[in-house]
Amino acid sequence: ARQNYEPAWGLSAGYGFRGDDPMGRDRPDFLTVGVTMEVPLFSRSRNDSEVKAAQSEAESVRTERLLQLRQMQGAWTTGVSRYQRTLERLDLYRDRLLPQIEESTTAALNGYTRDTGTFTDVVRGRIAELNARLMVIELTADALRIEAQLDYLQAQANPANTQTVDAEERS
Repeated sequence: ARQNYEPAWGLSAGYGFRGDDPMGRDRPDFLTVGVTMEVPLFSRSRNDSEVKAAQSEAESVRTERLLQLRQMQGAWTTGVSRYQRTLERLDLYRDRLLPQIEESTTAALNGYTRDTGTFTDVVRGRIAELNARLMVIELTADALRIEAQLDYLQAQANPANTQTVDAEERS
């Protein structure tokens, strides 16, 4: 846009072959040479607006890129905290709740075999144990899903690094 402030030069040439006229007379051929020159004498305001428009467009692209970067950073931060919370819940189920439920189920089964407990308590214990095992599976799947999303965000942030990582994994 700033080049519009400068004069522009142009040169053109053309050759036109003419055949005979309808009466059979010979006609001369044409050779055309042209020189053009644009001098921006009265177009200052138009050029100023084009420069401002080009600057605005460049700023718009920069702003859009920063917005996308901030969105990716926000998604990364959210993903990391979700991943940590999911791992904490998974550890809680694996290390505390599942062993306690298993002990409770074993105690209910021992009580039923000694005729001091009911069959309903044993069934409830087994159901609770199965629900806890299902929750461990769901939390493991959630953790892996979040980890894949984080890997995707990291690959989007560093597209040049993905080729080197793929090459290293194949080795």
